[in-house]
Amino acid sequence: MNTSALSVSVTARLLHSDARTVRYLLGAGQLAGRRSPHHWIILRSDLERFVADVCARHGVTVYALTPTALLTVAEVAVALGRSARTIRLQAQRRHLPAFKIGRTWRFWREDIIKHNTVADMLATPASKMVASSVIERVDL
Repeated sequence: MNTSALSVSVTARLLHSDARTVRYLLGAGQLAGRRSPHHWIILRSDLERFVADVCARHGVTVYALTPTALLTVAEVAVALGRSARTIRLQAQRRHLPAFKIGRTWRFWREDIIKHNTVADMLATPASKMVASSVIERVDL
């Protein structure tokens, strides 16, 4: 784990959240951080531990935390072609792998890609899958 120090704003960007939520999590003791006279300092290892704990509570696989690893409800709605309300309901009902940070749902990009691929396979009738595989072999 990386032990570099992060500011509240950088932590908020990584979580696709706002600084207010991060400060709330720090103040409530849910996210470990050190208070200096003028600002909070969050170790990357503490942030990764926090995300892993939240994911474990929701039964979601943990991936590497990068600036593009987490998606918001709006981003998933656009990617899957559904409304934001539908995405939130599917997250609540555990039809989509998701976890909450504060009051908002977050999704791992890798999980949404996997879910979308499986959904496409299930939506395609078997006869079309066989026909497309035959066509692919003929084109080769």
